[in-house]
Amino acid sequence: MQTLAPVESLFKTRIECIADLPVLPQVHMQAMSIATDPNGNAYQLQEVLRHDPALTAMILKVANSAYYGFSRKIETLRTALVMLGTSEIIRLVSTTALISTFKENKLHSKFDFYKFWEHSVAVAEVSSHFSKELNLPVSGDVYTGGLLHDVGSLLLASYFQPEYEMAYDLAEERSLSMREAEDFTLGIDHASVGSLLAQQWNLPDSLSTIVRNHHDPTKAKSHFLAISIVYLANRICNHKELRQFPGNTERPVEFDPAWRVLASRILPQKMDVREMISSTEPVLDRAKEFISSMLSN
Repeated sequence: MQTLAPVESLFKTRIECIADLPVLPQVHMQAMSIATDPNGNAYQLQEVLRHDPALTAMILKVANSAYYGFSRKIETLRTALVMLGTSEIIRLVSTTALISTFKENKLHSKFDFYKFWEHSVAVAEVSSHFSKELNLPVSGDVYTGGLLHDVGSLLLASYFQPEYEMAYDLAEERSLSMREAEDFTLGIDHASVGSLLAQQWNLPDSLSTIVRNHHDPTKAKSHFLAISIVYLANRICNHKELRQFPGNTERPVEFDPAWRVLASRILPQKMDVREMISSTEPVLDRAKEFISSMLSN
């Protein structure tokens, strides 16, 4: 059993005592189970989703948006599954379920809900892109890991608002990153808080580990490849100004040693880092279009 530092142990207790702590919808958990099951299929997914009319309506809304650009209207879940495919529906389910978990009107006024999800979806998309482009043998769902990596920020802005405001104000005053300001004012950062929430939700260890270590893969004891992918995706999105908060200047992305982790897991072991970074441009554009269609009224 992991031994927690005193501050982290205190936050763990406080999270456990939140009476209205959001929970991930059961349909999301079932859908993810089907997605990771080699024998899972579109029919099973349809049976799960039909019990959640609100989620189905959101899927149909996005499926009919300009993002996908279908020439005819998709009116049923069955048609959406045929037109989009199971993996794309899973992506929609994951994103929709997570976005609906925290209510925008409960967040601190200084928290930008739209920018948060634009950044999170972008990190998820780039993580998935790297995994597929390099055919990496990833253990764990890097798309969901990318979506969740900053969930601790959501929790702080929703249920720890005085602490969140202290960190936010310090970051502005001293031109610090939010992570640095959180460490200074709270003694814990959003990555550790997010990991505690992932554990509270009984998410797989791979996801809580990604969340905890997405700023520093070297501290991880497992899932190094998945964490390195999400870490690099996060750095690229920040570098491309797809970020929620202005932060302090970091070293150039292309020289980050985490690229060596990815290179060591591909055959042949040749990878053009600048080319990989450049290949994310259309991915980031799609991510922005996707979140726009998701959050539009």
